[in-house]
Amino acid sequence: MSAQQQPNNPNPRTQAQIVIDHGGVVRAINAPALALFGYLEHELLGRPVDELVPDRFKGVHPDHRAAFLENPQPGRMGLDKCLWGRKKGGQEFPVDIHLSIK
Repeated sequence: MSAQQQPNNPNPRTQAQIVIDHGGVVRAINAPALALFGYLEHELLGRPVDELVPDRFKGVHPDHRAAFLENPQPGRMGLDKCLWGRKKGGQEFPVDIHLSIK
């Protein structure tokens, strides 16, 4: 999963990227994502990705993740919705999320 504030930014070195496993655990995160969410790397590695999801969506996020894993369709998530991320301090901000699976 990757989150970014600039959806038209083609440079992967400046896009925020977060890798999670099938259980929703953060396995890798790049510097732009750390800066965007306000965390240090050791604070997120091995932690649930739900820590980056606003509280108001935490109840449904595991079901959405499970549905994706049942029928993976790589591409942009939530085309008809405004998606939100949650910074370390709790502030919410809009995100553009692209999903892929390996």
